[in-house]
Amino acid sequence: MMTFFLSNIFIPLFEKCSKTHFWSLYKEMLNFLTRSKSTYTAEELKLENILNHAVDNTEFWANKIKAKPGLTTYQLLRIIPITQKSTYAQGFPDQVTAKNRTEDWQYLSSAGTTGRMTVVVDFVKRDYLRAAEHLNLKLATGSALGYKSVDIPPSACNVVCGFSDQGPEPIGGFFWWAFKNNKLFTPSTLSDLRGRFERQIMLNRQVLMPIDSAPWEKMCQQLDPYLDSIIANKVRIIRALPHFLLWLAKRAEQRQLIFPDVKTLLPYGGLAGEALVESITRVFQAKYINVYGTGEVGSIGCTMSDSHVIDIYSAMVCLEVLDSTGEYAELNTPGRVVVTDLNNYAMPIIRYEIGDIAKVIEYDNKNSLPRKIEILGRKQECFNLPSGKYLTTIEIQNVFFQFSDIINFQLEIITPKIFKVVIVCLNDFDTKKLSEQLQVLLELPKPPVIKISEFILPEQSGKFLSVKTRNKR
Repeated sequence: MMTFFLSNIFIPLFEKCSKTHFWSLYKEMLNFLTRSKSTYTAEELKLENILNHAVDNTEFWANKIKAKPGLTTYQLLRIIPITQKSTYAQGFPDQVTAKNRTEDWQYLSSAGTTGRMTVVVDFVKRDYLRAAEHLNLKLATGSALGYKSVDIPPSACNVVCGFSDQGPEPIGGFFWWAFKNNKLFTPSTLSDLRGRFERQIMLNRQVLMPIDSAPWEKMCQQLDPYLDSIIANKVRIIRALPHFLLWLAKRAEQRQLIFPDVKTLLPYGGLAGEALVESITRVFQAKYINVYGTGEVGSIGCTMSDSHVIDIYSAMVCLEVLDSTGEYAELNTPGRVVVTDLNNYAMPIIRYEIGDIAKVIEYDNKNSLPRKIEILGRKQECFNLPSGKYLTTIEIQNVFFQFSDIINFQLEIITPKIFKVVIVCLNDFDTKKLSEQLQVLLELPKPPVIKISEFILPEQSGKFLSVKTRNKR
């Protein structure tokens, strides 16, 4: 009943009385994804508009995008220089943001594994971010809102998840707090109130504090209340880092818990291979749906028919996968992921290398852009072996998580033939078999020494790096 009221009465009425159109955008994006007719013309027009806007309104792109007679919009895209985080940081804000600044601009901070990037967005972009969030839920669960869920973000997400603003988190308590403190109609209070309404009413989501990486006995003090709450509140969706999902599953297995109401597991900003997914889903008996996106541009795609294949949201981005020469990678060949945000007019993000490695499963014959991709890992976690073989995060992860006692690991590359290996285990663990398998996988002259640690700390972003390269200094 609540879902029907929100989707058919309240939200459409709210759109008529305000400037937001996120629900209409969500339905439009869903229609584009599920209908058979191509949206090529609409996609090309969006790309053309964002490129023209960038040239006319930003100092940086006016010097980088040079139109040539006879080139289509997609051909022009291919000759625009690739950008990285440093590109936007060096010119921020004057060179990379639009000249026509408005009051509705907001400054967001991405939560990338290798450092954050400040991104400016306008109201329209924020509407697309909200629309894509509901699209993710619709594709993953069958409903764009309403199912009871738990969200356990990495530590870097605390601010956007509402932990750092003033006042209590429950919407009723926050309203009364704002009224008593004479802050009810301030811009920040209205923004925080809207955030709580979206989380608690529309998304029906309870946001929990991140799980602290610590010795297992101490972690259980945090895991047990979370598990008890999930069962008691009949939670249907759990959204968390793959590591958090694994730790919840391992603790639930120890306690022999069952979860009759959990239907969907959504990884929160992390990659999970077959072995890790199997360990998690075996306990929760729920679907594991990969939702792909970045803090810089938002949602990029979601798994629809295959649990490892991402269908691209063409209304959100133009996505490219490039080989070492900068050309489009061949099918099923690893390449660098590059995205162009089609909706951010405040700060155009064009041909931005987001740091992921993927292979294209299916190209669009009309525009030569990928329609379906498979993510293989972060660029910094994939590397070439002495034989020339390219080793991906998924391959490395599967070797470790095939052992049920391992709950975390990290490889540190000292030299191409010397690795420091650290694992975290639940029980006493004989490292001989793992060491032998790593010797073969990493093409080493002898088995590596494996250190067993009580825990591994995450990066500043709150996420965990599987592979690190030792700083030469």
